[in-house]
Amino acid sequence: MASNWPPLPKQSIGTPLGPPGAPIQMEVFLDYCCPFSKKAFFILMDQVLPAMEGKICFYFQHQIQPWHPQSTLLHEAALAVKQINPDKFYPYSRILFENLDNFIDQKVYQKSRKELYEQLAKLAKEVGIESEQVLKKLEILDTKEGNEVTADLKLSIRYARQLDIHVSPTFMINRMKDPVASSSWSVHEWKERLNPLLS
Repeated sequence: MASNWPPLPKQSIGTPLGPPGAPIQMEVFLDYCCPFSKKAFFILMDQVLPAMEGKICFYFQHQIQPWHPQSTLLHEAALAVKQINPDKFYPYSRILFENLDNFIDQKVYQKSRKELYEQLAKLAKEVGIESEQVLKKLEILDTKEGNEVTADLKLSIRYARQLDIHVSPTFMINRMKDPVASSSWSVHEWKERLNPLLS
């Protein structure tokens, strides 16, 4: 009976960055193929988190937008990197966003899944992970379970769905969706929004 139950996560969904006990818990649902996610990622990583050092625990949450079919493969590659070395997840995510133009629909339309995996595995070398390690994680197994990251991917998707998350980026602050936060915000606007939570 228990073998038929849906799996539960061994730990909280998402990849944390920052002190676990920080007063602001920020979950951001991002898609590697979304230019607005890219914009949000860089402003948060490069300006907001440094400006509010120690005050935010940031969680990267995977929000795959199905109208970009290749997005699933990018998120799989990031999860593979995380399984190999969790410390490389954020550096690799940065590289994926920096290379977004290489993965837009027009650039990948005629590429196979295997070709895209190989392209993504090569990028992992930029963070010190061998391509072969990533490709092994992404290899399609002779089962119904996909590859070695499928289970993690499914849990991420279930988490977003149960929260009724539809768009990327979506921002959650202290477990509450923020309906006003925007990828176009400057660090000043972010601080104006978050500083009252510290008083």
